[in-house]
Amino acid sequence: MVIDLFSRQVVGWSLREDMSSNIVIDALRMAWFRRQPGRHAGVLFHSDRGSQYASHAFRDVLKEYGITSSMSRRGNCWDNACSETLFGSLKVERLHGQRFVTRRQAKDETIAWLLWYNKTRLHSTLAYVSPMQFEHNWLAAQARTASLFSVMGYGIQGQGQRAGQGRWTGRHPHGCIPAQSQRCDDLSWP
Repeated sequence: MVIDLFSRQVVGWSLREDMSSNIVIDALRMAWFRRQPGRHAGVLFHSDRGSQYASHAFRDVLKEYGITSSMSRRGNCWDNACSETLFGSLKVERLHGQRFVTRRQAKDETIAWLLWYNKTRLHSTLAYVSPMQFEHNWLAAQARTASLFSVMGYGIQGQGQRAGQGRWTGRHPHGCIPAQSQRCDDLSWP
């Protein structure tokens, strides 16, 4: 699973029968296409020291997307506290004590929890709102700020433009640009 630490939203996941590098590549690709940060957004991908993350195939995908890799220190689980907490919550809140007849049932239950987590689960880190609500609130605050600057007659400097001639782009800190037809919180694609 790939978590956007800005909003604690799970933005990429993959469920497979094996723990090959393809499982993390699929999750990263899903996150990349959902967020569309661009190669020069300064994205950092932090992981544990698992062989999937250290594989040449995964490192090649990181390089292709212009993502900087970061790995935990050896034997230090605190480096991955957000991921560990997410998996712990999934196990306790949804999977504990359940027996699945098929892998498909297990996958369906996990994905249903992930969708609920992003849309509904409250986080103390986010002032007790869900990840999607946090992003919605942040975008609304950015729009209000842009409107305020516009009303006051200040231009917002854009990349490669002179002060006073820029425009607000509506970017998140992680670089995604919500399209008009597809907001960042849209989970309708694969």
